Amino acid sequence: MPPIRTPLAKRNGNSHRGPELSKFERGRIIGIHDAGKKNVEIYRFYSHPQLTVRDTIEKDLIREDGHSAPRSGAPKSWTPAEERHVLRHVRRFPKDIYA
Repeated sequence: MPPIRTPLAKRNGNSHRGPELSKFERGRIIGIHDAGKKNVEIYRFYSHPQLTVRDTIEKDLIREDGHSAPRSGAPKSWTPAEERHVLRHVRRFPKDIYA
């Protein structure tokens, strides 16, 4: 059971939401859905949250062979100009100490 949050406290955006479904689990959910079962029956049978089952079925068309979509990641903390400047320095002074 997750820890109880203090009322009116800030939420942590970095909290872990649970394990990702494997390709096999996604395939089982899609297979049963294609066989004509309803979402409610699927999530009760596999003990996955209802939202997980619904999202898996909805996003099946955009997935390639059951793989998860790549995450965008954090934005870069430097500009292209700064990157060019650092690369130019590294190429000019290859024996500099970069620490």
